[in-house]
Amino acid sequence: MDPQRSSVVPPFGGGNNTIRAAIMVVVMIVFSGYLFLWVMIPTNPYRLNWLPEIRKQTTSTYFGTIQGATYLMFAFPVLLIAVLGCVYVHLGKKSIDNHTKGYYLFILLFFLEINGNNNNHRLAIWKRPMIIKGLGIVTRIEIAFFIMFIALLIWSFATYMRINFATITPNTAANKGQLV
Repeated sequence: MDPQRSSVVPPFGGGNNTIRAAIMVVVMIVFSGYLFLWVMIPTNPYRLNWLPEIRKQTTSTYFGTIQGATYLMFAFPVLLIAVLGCVYVHLGKKSIDNHTKGYYLFILLFFLEINGNNNNHRLAIWKRPMIIKGLGIVTRIEIAFFIMFIALLIWSFATYMRINFATITPNTAANKGQLV
């Protein structure tokens, strides 16, 4: 064996874990910003301040005048997360190829420690599957996220209607050929 080459391989993929952790942080930041965008869309600061500024900054031959800004805001974060996810999985595959047994043993011991702890039984109920007519087999975590999504839709619609109904005056209605 060559003394210059070492047969010792760094555990769990070496430097890949640092890169993977950085990618995960960037993905979480982008996703949080994307969720924040969805919450801000029906509000006045977005409609009166942010949207005109974004349209002004993105008006070009490539994006167009109005639709380009909207496509950019809604498509770019998702595409960026997808690309970063591909890189994350690729780096994970490289590290798992050499260290599969040790990695899975670590994960197994980690989950046995968590599940063996009596203090976590209160949170375990959220992971149990339930059968719900119309939805099938789901966990309480999935139901909670579904309810939060429906609440976001209702809030978004109500805010949008409240803001737009405030702008209706007899003059604006007359411009559209309507009577108020």
